[in-house]
Amino acid sequence: MTPVLRRGDVVVVRLDPAEGREIRKARPAVVLSNDAACAADAVVQIVPLTAMPQRLLRPYEAAVVSAESGVDKPSRAVANQLRTVSHDRVVRIQGHVTPEELRAIERAVLIQLGLSTPGAAAQP
Repeated sequence: MTPVLRRGDVVVVRLDPAEGREIRKARPAVVLSNDAACAADAVVQIVPLTAMPQRLLRPYEAAVVSAESGVDKPSRAVANQLRTVSHDRVVRIQGHVTPEELRAIERAVLIQLGLSTPGAAAQP
């Protein structure tokens, strides 16, 4: 049975099969679905994590480096790889991002999807 997931959980998720430039293999990802959706739906929205390169973060990326996250090296959440996955793809929960990390990931997703301008009020 899959454990109950919560928004902000860092989970290890199996992303294969992947095609083209889609992020692949089993890797950590941050759950973005709200808690009610996590409990009721068979799928969740996730933002995958990958190693932090020696460069500045892109606007659609956010750093995940806290001990609470359970990541073993500095990582970046890549909102341009936002995905909906089945609970069956989740291998385990390994941690939880901090509130600050979650806000940064949310901002990266907003930028990636063009939903608002950072710092501006949302459009009706």
